[in-house]
Amino acid sequence: MEFDPKHLINLRELWVRITRKAKKFTLDSIGRLRSLQALDLSFHIVDSGSFPTLQPLSDCKYLFQLRLDVEGCWKLPIEVHQFLQNLKYPFINAKYLIEDPMPLLEKLPNLTFLDLSAYCGTKLACSSGGFPRLEIL
Repeated sequence: MEFDPKHLINLRELWVRITRKAKKFTLDSIGRLRSLQALDLSFHIVDSGSFPTLQPLSDCKYLFQLRLDVEGCWKLPIEVHQFLQNLKYPFINAKYLIEDPMPLLEKLPNLTFLDLSAYCGTKLACSSGGFPRLEIL
């Protein structure tokens, strides 16, 4: 649902639940919430190509917590480290995550705490220079 963010200028936390009936979902309206600090996204993905781009969130300069609770087979968006530079606390419920998310997550410069729940993959690989500020995994 589109909304006018000028009426929500002080919103700090937002939970979004997308049902299977939703045809197309973008983060455009959410990206205009300049004071947003925590975002919880929960939705169903039919195929791996239907995850929305995170680019609109690059304008949320105070966004430090992101929870992704996704039902269905999916890949972490490859641009996660480009647009979420201030992210410190991602929570990823990745039951059907189809590839190792570590090569992308380790590039987040301010990541302090990583909660990766229900990952059913066969490997998790981190490079020696990755996760420069990670304290808790």
